[in-house]
Amino acid sequence: MCKMVTDGDEMLLNLLKTLVVYESEKKLSNYFIDISEYYNNQAFEDTLRDDSKADITGEGTHYIFQDLLVNQEWIKGDLCFNYKYLPSKADNISCNAQEISIPNINAQYISILGCSEFGCYRENIVIEYSDGTKKIITADFSDFFQPPIYGEKVYWTGAAAERKNGRTRYHSFNARLLAKRYPIEPGCVVKIYLPNKRNVHIFALTLTDEVVL
Repeated sequence: MCKMVTDGDEMLLNLLKTLVVYESEKKLSNYFIDISEYYNNQAFEDTLRDDSKADITGEGTHYIFQDLLVNQEWIKGDLCFNYKYLPSKADNISCNAQEISIPNINAQYISILGCSEFGCYRENIVIEYSDGTKKIITADFSDFFQPPIYGEKVYWTGAAAERKNGRTRYHSFNARLLAKRYPIEPGCVVKIYLPNKRNVHIFALTLTDEVVL
């Protein structure tokens, strides 16, 4: 009887070791979606100046560029983006039902770097797969001037400014970019359909697959 118990314990221990090794051999593979061709809004200005053009809200509010990691892998915790940016150019998507084409990428998650303005929103995003099926996820977008209310990670924080009557001054609050990862139906993604909500802004998207080595 003792031998049976000992053998059973040894088998269980070996099984646990196998599972631990199996988990450790999983790797996240990130695909950074280049959404720069869909940019239609400028949120960032390089400095505080009266002739600034950036305006994320439509009323002169914008961000001052500082401490951002752009045009390369930008990792914070378990989130990762490649934010495409050129100074004095459109630098984000103000959502109006854009269709983002994807070159057949296998994915199990989508990460969104974004924010909203004039309110917080939960909006549907449609994921289309190579077999023609479409799945809906609900994404969260908290207002950039406050701490996130939907559990997003504050990925970047910096100065906000307002241009009004020909003068630009700092706001009394900080601007934020917020990030969150969402599980999606695993499969080969070919398109992403953004919501029709101009107050929602997307700065970067990442598709992630879990690969077993």
